[in-house]
Amino acid sequence: MILHLIGKKIFLRNNLVCYNNFGKRLAATPVSTPGAIYNFIAEDSHISSQMSLFYPLIIALGIISSYTDIKYKVIRNRHLLWFVALALIIHAYLQINHKITLTPNLLLNFLIGIITAYLFYSFKMWGAGDAKLFIVFSLLMPTQKHNTLIPFPSAILFINIFLLSTAAMIALSIYKIIKNKDNFLSKISLSDLGKRVSSSFLIILGLGWTISYLTKPLSIYFSPIVNIILIYILYSIFYKSLEALRKKIIILAIIGCSGFILRTVLEFNNLNLSVLILSLMKILKYTLVFYFINLLIYHDKDTNKVSITMPFAPFIFLGTLATDTGFVYYAIGFINLILR
Repeated sequence: MILHLIGKKIFLRNNLVCYNNFGKRLAATPVSTPGAIYNFIAEDSHISSQMSLFYPLIIALGIISSYTDIKYKVIRNRHLLWFVALALIIHAYLQINHKITLTPNLLLNFLIGIITAYLFYSFKMWGAGDAKLFIVFSLLMPTQKHNTLIPFPSAILFINIFLLSTAAMIALSIYKIIKNKDNFLSKISLSDLGKRVSSSFLIILGLGWTISYLTKPLSIYFSPIVNIILIYILYSIFYKSLEALRKKIIILAIIGCSGFILRTVLEFNNLNLSVLILSLMKILKYTLVFYFINLLIYHDKDTNKVSITMPFAPFIFLGTLATDTGFVYYAIGFINLILR
């Protein structure tokens, strides 16, 4: 008998026994390999009925916050507090009627939402209102549809928001660049492009292998999409931070060498020339994709600020609605197709 316990997921021989965050045991599902876990989506009628209590609040908050963000560029605290109170009442009702069980995952999901919002607010990537709205939606979306992909709905919510907002910014940037193509092309020189791509390559060389190693123990638990998003976010932070430094080449060399040394030391037995070349080619592919995305979004190289502004509440709302659907699986498939 082989027993492998990770969180609330139990692998017993070739069957996957899964417990959701409401404390209910889901049916065992045969899996041929641990990697097949990504193809399993838990279906549970009780979860659907419980989520139906949250959806009116999600839709109401999404409409109100999107309206105020678009018209007044603000998300009002009193609206958020009303919906926090209503969400807590529903959670209490479900708990009292034994329709949910207060599990560590349920608490961790809310904690992850708070930490994520705080970090992105601290790095000035989100406004205060956007961060607080994300926390409230994390409380309103305890779905377990993706329990075998990532066990925390707030993480799926973040991935959806990231993908939707990035796609929208890229689309709008392309439209603006086409409209002002002469001005855009005049700011690009081959020497400058070479320096920036080289800098991006060194950053991703260091971050990619480091993050892959740090998340390796959780590779059965998380989708590879998490690594890609983590690398891109950290790459963007590092890239923008280093732009202000004069002698950034030294820091870039340290970042790149640290990732290379880490890979060489920790995977020395599995490392050979062909594997190294394939890895470097993959990193180069990530570099070009990430740099192209940032080139579109941050194409004002003098200020290094986002070249477009748009209300963010609608994307948080749409990301929340997409959390209880199969959107993230289609997105993962599309991204894997691009980076293959």
